[in-house]
Amino acid sequence: MSHIAKIDIQFKDATCIITAAKRLNYKCEKVTGFKFYDGTSATGTAVYLPNWKYPVVIREDGEAVFDNYNGNWGKQEYLDEFKQIYGVETAKKQARIKGYSCREVQLEDGRIKLFVSM
Repeated sequence: MSHIAKIDIQFKDATCIITAAKRLNYKCEKVTGFKFYDGTSATGTAVYLPNWKYPVVIREDGEAVFDNYNGNWGKQEYLDEFKQIYGVETAKKQARIKGYSCREVQLEDGRIKLFVSM
């Protein structure tokens, strides 16, 4: 049986945040009171995306705080890629917890097809 799912990402699993960052070779670390350009500060897990002026800071409540100045300080595609891999890693983790096996396939258009079976 096949199912297609679209998922709105909330960064609730700290382990999957770290796993996704490692998979993409993005630096990832805990930060306290990280200050952005406008003086806003955030505490959580900082993910340093390629060529972004500031990291994406994921707070404990799952909210991602970032400032890419409408794409001038960082390309949205890197955040989108991170969200995609985080979603894949979270789905794989949950499937394995339930005893399922997972296999993923990268499609030519950049999407990832995840096969979950008993």
